[in-house]
Amino acid sequence: MEKRRTVLLVGGGSGGHIYPNIAVAERLYGLDTDLAVHFVVSDRPLDNTIMSQDSLEHTATMARPFSARPVCWADFVCGYYRACAQVSALIERTSATAMIATGGFVSAPAVAAAVKKDLPVALVNLDSLPGKANRLVARKVQAVFSVYLTSVLPGAQQIGLPLRLAALATEPASVSRRHFGLEPQAQTLLVFAGSQAARSINQVMMQFCAHASLAGWQVLHIAGEQDRQAVSNAYSQAGVQATVLPYCHQMGLAWSAATVAICRAGAGSVAEAWANRVPAVFMPYPHHRDHHQAQNVRPLVDCGGAVLLTDLVDPNANAQRLRSVLPPLLGDSRQQQQMRGCLEQNQFADGAHILAKWAVSH
Repeated sequence: MEKRRTVLLVGGGSGGHIYPNIAVAERLYGLDTDLAVHFVVSDRPLDNTIMSQDSLEHTATMARPFSARPVCWADFVCGYYRACAQVSALIERTSATAMIATGGFVSAPAVAAAVKKDLPVALVNLDSLPGKANRLVARKVQAVFSVYLTSVLPGAQQIGLPLRLAALATEPASVSRRHFGLEPQAQTLLVFAGSQAARSINQVMMQFCAHASLAGWQVLHIAGEQDRQAVSNAYSQAGVQATVLPYCHQMGLAWSAATVAICRAGAGSVAEAWANRVPAVFMPYPHHRDHHQAQNVRPLVDCGGAVLLTDLVDPNANAQRLRSVLPPLLGDSRQQQQMRGCLEQNQFADGAHILAKWAVSH
């Protein structure tokens, strides 16, 4: 029996690298029902959680991120060559016809294996400042796509960040709020700490609600498991109606429920706020050397659809700065509407559909 054509979707270590591939898989199913997809991820628990949620066929590689610490070099090198061997065997076993890689440490050994097998590869650069792995991989692949225009990847085709259907708002706000146990007609602040739970965002909200009013607003806060109870207690003590979740698998409902949002500025969070037209205060992750998350949100800030707030790490300092930004935004429905209009006027084409068409053509 002839094997089905298989597309390998590579990327892991964080939701930001995995979810774009899930979006591509959804579009592939719509374009060609005869295609099979297989995900290549890392062996981190988060990857397994995401894959298991929808019973997605996947291979967890032993790839490790590069570290400047000499004590970690052996793990990196061993992980790299083991991952190369895993993906090489996978290409043979699945009769793969194409690979789409979303960058990061999982992609480098997978692409190396694909190049040796002459398998067509497309690299998807998700962040505004391409990392070292993406810059190296881009030299070896057949096609390069980028969510942000960048001179570092010459010839890259700009696309919208691939968004899975579950991240797009399709329900009325009232229906989504009921789903989360919130008042259907009340204005709602979405606080999204990201797939790996940004502790500084959780802490700033606990400080903020203790010293500033959220009168008239309710909160949907996705806080991660570790801080969930503490965050919930803080809202309760402040008299704020809130639903606090450790994780959310239906982000489309969360964005639909939101009037305004506070979140990190990873490429996925930025794209979701943008696509769902939700005015947002972005607090980029402060420990990246190149501060690429701040650059991710720059197009939204420049068009008037978002606010950029530096994460100072210290909860008290962050809360003080947030008190000067958030209450004016929450209290000004006209500004909220203007920001939504800016986001609507600056949309990109469906990147997942473009990538799916590329894969089908190989």
